[in-house]
Amino acid sequence: MKKLSAILIVLVVFLMCSPSFGYTLIYNVSVPVKGADATSGLKISAPMRAILILSIDTLITSIDDANLIIYGNDTNVPKKQKVYVEYDFTTMDEFHYAILRTLGGYYFVDISAYTDIVSLEGFMMGKWKTQDVGPLLGGRQDVAGSLKGGFAIRDGFLLGPVDLMQDISGTADISASLWTSMTKWANGHNTDGAGGVGELKTQDQVVTWAIGYLTAKGYHPATLPSP
Repeated sequence: MKKLSAILIVLVVFLMCSPSFGYTLIYNVSVPVKGADATSGLKISAPMRAILILSIDTLITSIDDANLIIYGNDTNVPKKQKVYVEYDFTTMDEFHYAILRTLGGYYFVDISAYTDIVSLEGFMMGKWKTQDVGPLLGGRQDVAGSLKGGFAIRDGFLLGPVDLMQDISGTADISASLWTSMTKWANGHNTDGAGGVGELKTQDQVVTWAIGYLTAKGYHPATLPSP
């Protein structure tokens, strides 16, 4: 009995210390919205892109955390500005969530953001396959290399500018492709750990990298309207 208790204690300590509870997936997303602006009454076209960062729990195959960073040109006159808007899904509820479901050989990702400034949702599916997504995961993972689906903004603010009081409704065919090199970086293909070995990046570290990547390309945070 003492030997069994000792084994259980070792197992619990191993599970607590193991870095293999989850992994990160980073997707490049295309969201070419077409719709209309209730404020101006005009038809609009917003060919946006996004970076989708998912923290996956390998034990129950669900999303622990997610960030969606939408970026593109606003509608500023006379010169459009390069801006981004970040949606954080660290805290989720029935209106604000990022959900992963597996059904047969397919992944389904459902993202919904109902906030004071916007109501939007994206739903995508893709066929998964087993592939290498980084060296610190204890083996290959079943992931979707590409996802396709639909996107809807029911009303609210996309990229601005805020002085136009955007109230956009529209739809888009949304598609996402796994950013393999950066996914592997996030999951240990780096030399950032102690002694120059690879480390698993946290969600915050990946988001910081993504913001820095966009900033280096000339993007800045959009000025959001007051709720």
